Amino acid sequence: MLIPVMILITISNCARKICNISNEKLKQTIELGLNAKALNIQNSNIGCLPKQIKSLKNINSILLKSNNLTALPKEIGKLKKVKYFSVMCNQISYIPEEIGDMENLVHLDFDMNKLETLPKGIGKLKKLEYLNLNKNDIRTLPSEISKIISLKELYLLGNTNLNVRDVLIKIKDLPLLEKLYLSEIGMGELPSEIGLVKSIRKLYLSSNHLKQIPSEISELQNLEYINLGNNQDLDFANTIVVLSKIKSLKKVYLGNNNLKSLPKEIELLSSIEVLYLTGNNFEVEEMNILRNRLPDVKIEFEGSTQR
Repeated sequence: MLIPVMILITISNCARKICNISNEKLKQTIELGLNAKALNIQNSNIGCLPKQIKSLKNINSILLKSNNLTALPKEIGKLKKVKYFSVMCNQISYIPEEIGDMENLVHLDFDMNKLETLPKGIGKLKKLEYLNLNKNDIRTLPSEISKIISLKELYLLGNTNLNVRDVLIKIKDLPLLEKLYLSEIGMGELPSEIGLVKSIRKLYLSSNHLKQIPSEISELQNLEYINLGNNQDLDFANTIVVLSKIKSLKKVYLGNNNLKSLPKEIELLSSIEVLYLTGNNFEVEEMNILRNRLPDVKIEFEGSTQR
C-alpha cells in the first residue's frame, strides 16, 4: 500500500546550493518513499530541499508549508507527475527555471513568500489553472505568463509594489482566466487596461485606495462579481453608473465602506441579483429606502439578508 511521506527533518543549507545531507533518517525516508504519492512537510524549519527530491518521481502532491525555505532546488523540475504544489508561508525569493518542467502542475501556491517575479519557465505550465502569489513582493510578471493557456485563477493580493498596468497587459489574452485578485495592493487608480482582460468573471479590488473605477471596466461583459469593499474614498455615484453598463453583472460587494446611504444612481443596478452592504452604517430608514429602490435585488446588511 502506498502512503504519503511525512518528514520532519531540519536541514541547514540553502536550496540555491547543494544541500549537505548528513542525516541518515532523511536519506532513508526518501529511499523508502520512492513510490509515495504525496510529500507533506509542515512547520519543520528544514531550510531547504535536498537534491535527492528528484528521486520521488511518483509524487503528485507536495505541501511544504512553514518550513523557512528560501529557495527551491532546480531538481524539482524532475517531478513531472506533480499536480498540486504548495510552498505557502516560507521565505522563498528564488524559483528555478526548471519549475517549468513540472508539466502536469494544475495548482501552484506561493502565498506569503518573498518573490519579486517569476521565472520565464512558468510559461511552460500549460495545464496550470490556479496560481497564488498573495502577499509576496511581486512587482511584475514575465511576459511568458501569457502562455499559461489553462490559467483560471490568479491571486496577487497584498503585493504593494505591483505594476498593475504591466500585469494587466500581460494577462489580457489568457482565454480561461476567470478570477483576478488585486486586493490590498495599495492601489489608488485602477488602470484602464482592466478592460482588456475580457475573460474575467470575478474581480476582487477590496482594501485599496480607489477613488473611481475606469469606464473601460464596462468592457468586461463576462464579469459576474466585483468586490469593491473597503474603498472608502470611492465615488459611488460614478462607480454605480459604470457598473450598470456591465450586463452580465450579478453580484456587487460594497461592504466596509463606512456608508450611511447610497446615491439615487443605485437604481441603475436593479438587474443584479445580490448587493452586499455588510460592515457599513445604514440606519433602518435607509435600509428600507434601498429595499424600495431595488425590490428585486437581495440586499445583505450586517450579515443578514434583507429584502
